[in-house]
Amino acid sequence: MMTSIMLHTQIDALQVNEAGGYVGYGEKHVWPQISGLWRLPYINDLLLPHNIDVMHTEKNWGEALFGTVMDNPDKTKDNIKARVDLATLCDRPRYEMKTPRPCSESEEGSEFNYYANQ
Repeated sequence: MMTSIMLHTQIDALQVNEAGGYVGYGEKHVWPQISGLWRLPYINDLLLPHNIDVMHTEKNWGEALFGTVMDNPDKTKDNIKARVDLATLCDRPRYEMKTPRPCSESEEGSEFNYYANQ
């Protein structure tokens, strides 16, 4: 089992090549990039530092869910770009962006209409 210090030594020894990756990728190591988790001050104290940091994953997942449910524009992940990606990557036509239909004069002042600029 690799210790935190062994992993840190291996990551610090990585050298960037001209193509933008790291020299020896796929031959000597499998590091396509260096994770931001290695900058955490307590990373050397973790028994398995190369595993996903559960605390930060829970925090990010919880904030994204809460922001989406509460429709907080700064925190929600449910935006136009996500809906376009959904149409491209998934087969869920129910959730895809639809072109707004023209509303009648009686619906114009309705509080239930949604416009992109609101």
